[in-house]
Amino acid sequence: MSESAIEKLTRISGESADRAGEALSKLLRQPIRMILQGANFEPIEAVPTYLATQPGLSVCLLSRVQGELEGNALLAFSLPAARTWVGLLGGEFQASKDDSMPSIGPMEQSMLEETANIALSSFMNGFAQSLGLTAVPTSPIFLLDMAESIGSLVLMECAEVSDQTFLFRVDFRIGDQVLDATLAFLPSPHALAEFSLV
Repeated sequence: MSESAIEKLTRISGESADRAGEALSKLLRQPIRMILQGANFEPIEAVPTYLATQPGLSVCLLSRVQGELEGNALLAFSLPAARTWVGLLGGEFQASKDDSMPSIGPMEQSMLEETANIALSSFMNGFAQSLGLTAVPTSPIFLLDMAESIGSLVLMECAEVSDQTFLFRVDFRIGDQVLDATLAFLPSPHALAEFSLV
């Protein structure tokens, strides 16, 4: 893919992140900014390493994307960021007996799934529309594990349909709080071909 194409896709990604922030503002009923801090187009094998830069337990929401821009999309938070996000929505993680693995109840899990559903749908819709295409993310799957383990699972699940990934560092800014996250789109060969036409 040409450097100019990657630059254009990165610009479109930033605009799509702005759109996702506006949609999430309605969920929290307060201003939220979703700011793109970095974008890399990498082989899919880079996903575990990329996610592992957030050490420790992570929460990952994985969604199948249907339509002309098909593939898989994910949103991953470090555990502290996920805990803060749930708190902003009125929920709370419960500590386990050995405090190594938090107990995330159905309500808190639903909060994170809804967050990812809104963020990924808004991001992918904006991204696809800027290219004159369609993208429809399905309801996300919830994963809680070590970051590198989640990356390896994503690799196994998606390697059959994707060999490249668009990896993003994003910040969610809510008032004076900044929550780091990773967003990724793993395009199918058909979607990857559409990128090459940009």
